[in-house]
Amino acid sequence: MPVLHGQTYRQAQDEFKRLDIPATLVTATALHKDVTLPQDHDGWYICGASPQPGTAVTATTGVVLDLAERTADCETSFHGYLHQKNDPAYTPPQTTAPQPKPAYTPQPKPTYVPAPALTKTATKPAGSAMITCSDGKAGYACTSNGHPVVDGQFCPKADRGRTLKATNGTMVTCSYDPSVTPYRWQ
Repeated sequence: MPVLHGQTYRQAQDEFKRLDIPATLVTATALHKDVTLPQDHDGWYICGASPQPGTAVTATTGVVLDLAERTADCETSFHGYLHQKNDPAYTPPQTTAPQPKPAYTPQPKPTYVPAPALTKTATKPAGSAMITCSDGKAGYACTSNGHPVVDGQFCPKADRGRTLKATNGTMVTCSYDPSVTPYRWQ
């Protein structure tokens, strides 16, 4: 008996002719119980054979070839079945039933209550009186780092673009003057 594993049924028939083994001695079967061997199975692969390779085949020896459609199927078996779901011994894993969604409970619609009317309080205009900055010095306005705004003084980065009232009573803006390198109140 030749080694036939992995060959197609057609290749096995050619090998049997070469060895003068009559086709009447050869029976082809599906390897798996849940697969039906088609009439034309010449392209199917041999997964097993009986008798074992190396055994002498006589005129009375029956040769049985187990076939699968793909070579990968030769290594797959669930108690003789290709598909596990077809195996009578297979018990699918138990899954828990999905929990029902909670019943919809409508929420009451919010009621609209108008806000009380805003009342205007008289306030002094900004910069109309001197204040004490966090550094303890007086000024009409304070810089971001707590000093009074002084015309011509350097201004912090955080105040760039701000316009405030300086201690001399003029309105100044923290801006850049190309003639003076850092930003200043000007």
